[in-house]
Amino acid sequence: MPSKGFFVIAGLLATLGFYMLYPVILIGVNSFNTSPIILAPAVWGLDNWRGAFSQPDIFKAVWNTFRVFGISTAIDFPIAVMIAWALARVRMPLIGALEFGFWIAFLVPTILAGKTVTEHAKEVGYYPAAVAEKAKAVGPMIQGAFAKAVRGGVRIAFGTDSGVSEHGRNAQEFALMVEAGMGEMQAIIAATINAAELLGLSHEIGTIESGKAADIIAVDMNPLTDITALQHVRFVMRHGVAYKQP
Repeated sequence: MPSKGFFVIAGLLATLGFYMLYPVILIGVNSFNTSPIILAPAVWGLDNWRGAFSQPDIFKAVWNTFRVFGISTAIDFPIAVMIAWALARVRMPLIGALEFGFWIAFLVPTILAGKTVTEHAKEVGYYPAAVAEKAKAVGPMIQGAFAKAVRGGVRIAFGTDSGVSEHGRNAQEFALMVEAGMGEMQAIIAATINAAELLGLSHEIGTIESGKAADIIAVDMNPLTDITALQHVRFVMRHGVAYKQP
């Protein structure tokens, strides 16, 4: 008869396996869904894969994803479980705050995706009736949840889930974040420093420093007084090469 410890370890390993593999399986299955309409019935095919492998940097992106979410999770999750186990057996002042600190993470709200889905739901016939009702509620729910997160001090990283919204509208996310209560500088930090940290790329991007990629944009107006200025980019530099300038 296996010991109690055996079942505990087996349970932890099973949880770790599920925690790591479920998102991968979900992404893998949905990668064959070629439907251009979010929330609509799936249309299965290989077009997404053909498009992905036509991109020159695809293998670098695959490796970075594995490094950040595969290797990091395999290392971090058992450590986090052991810390949580130890904290549960210790009685000390402010233990709740300490425990929370170990589990803190980033929220990537993608308010623009919710707003886009809500806008499409108002177009007659764009979604099936049952889907349209659900879609109409998505936008306000996402922005409302984001507002609560900002008030609660949750760490935010910028993201748009573009593809739901049209590519090129990404910067509209800034205005939606500020509209929900985030400060202009905090929104910019979410898209630079915080996003780089979330991706595990703080050593390459996120700030303008010697030794990092020279990825810089410029706008005509001060985004700290009008965040929509970021929707009108006048200058773009990528790795030190100017691709757009006045």
